Amino acid sequence: MKSIFRAILTALLLFCALPLRAETVHLTMPSGIQGRAAYHAGRPGQGAVLLLHGFLQTGDFSTLRQLYDGLAEAGYTVLAPTLTLGVPDRKESLDCDSLHLNEVGDEVAEVQAWFQWLARHGTGPIYVLGHSYGARLMVIWASGHPDDRVRGLLAVSLIGSQPSGPRLDALRRRIRRLPPTQLVREPLSFCRRYTAPAAAYLGYLRWDDRRMLGAVAHLRIPLDVVLGGADPNLRRHWPARLDGAGARVTILPKASHFMNGLHQFALLDWVLDRLHGTTRS
Repeated sequence: MKSIFRAILTALLLFCALPLRAETVHLTMPSGIQGRAAYHAGRPGQGAVLLLHGFLQTGDFSTLRQLYDGLAEAGYTVLAPTLTLGVPDRKESLDCDSLHLNEVGDEVAEVQAWFQWLARHGTGPIYVLGHSYGARLMVIWASGHPDDRVRGLLAVSLIGSQPSGPRLDALRRRIRRLPPTQLVREPLSFCRRYTAPAAAYLGYLRWDDRRMLGAVAHLRIPLDVVLGGADPNLRRHWPARLDGAGARVTILPKASHFMNGLHQFALLDWVLDRLHGTTRS
């Protein structure tokens, strides 16, 4: 009953509040390309949250935007960057069939650059939160960049790799036989035909379920995962595997992959509970 009341109260606050003023900040990425992010300065000492969008999306994607507004209303400093994916000052999502020259390492470097920016401009503890592929990338980043300033990682719709299983193994063997610069058009995440050089594409395939769960198991920060029970991408045993690797897993029974509709309020409620709990500990 308490959580239902909080969700209703959160909804009323969001609908009744005036639109939040988001500042656009720019930062030169390690690649030399200019990146952009939405930034809100919260109450001093309350804490800062770095939000990361899903595959080929932007920091203004609806799932993230609801969280951005809700966290800002709650007094947190919030930074929501848009990964450049090789496009300077990118403002729009990219199509699967576009030519993608970026690699996982490029994305991790951009997350690190934005984290350092937030560490310089925010006050209080820092939390990181990613949605879908953004959640996977946050795990990849945190596993390679342990930092005592990070108090927790919140992963929304952290699903398993796609493709997966024997199909993934066969695809990986075939791509390895190709010249590194040869273009491939193969499935990746929600894309049926993702276009990229073989070497770049193979970098994404390397982060399969086994490697991802290994990274989860060795994280030095708490990992909280929330999954939508109605997410068609959620495989049956994936929550248990995450739990076995040390993640604290919550399932919203009727929520979709994007946590849209009324579930956006339950999602914000979950996030605020985790942030408050981490602060108390």
